[in-house]
Amino acid sequence: MSLSNGHAATRTRAVASYVQIIAINDLLKTHLVRESDGICKYKEGWSDERIAEVVGQVTPENVQKLRQRVYGSSLRKAPVTPAKQATADTALKEIARRLKSIEEALGISLK
Repeated sequence: MSLSNGHAATRTRAVASYVQIIAINDLLKTHLVRESDGICKYKEGWSDERIAEVVGQVTPENVQKLRQRVYGSSLRKAPVTPAKQATADTALKEIARRLKSIEEALGISLK
């Protein structure tokens, strides 16, 4: 199939094929670590989304379903890095500054 822009169209399957399931499982075995408490986490830089992208034509939900069946439903999220925390802190300070400005413009206090 070809799109009007000349690029080939790709389809994302609602259900992964057997070949895709094997590829997903191989990537899960390589990039998912079961910790001592039994909860799994991805190695840095890996996620359901990234595995879906690498396998191609599958959704992150396809990966999630297989991961949950094989490794359990618990997945530890990666810790927040100092850089991400700093970005979040800066954003919160900006929101607080804007809220204060709105309060002053309206002559109210939302505290």
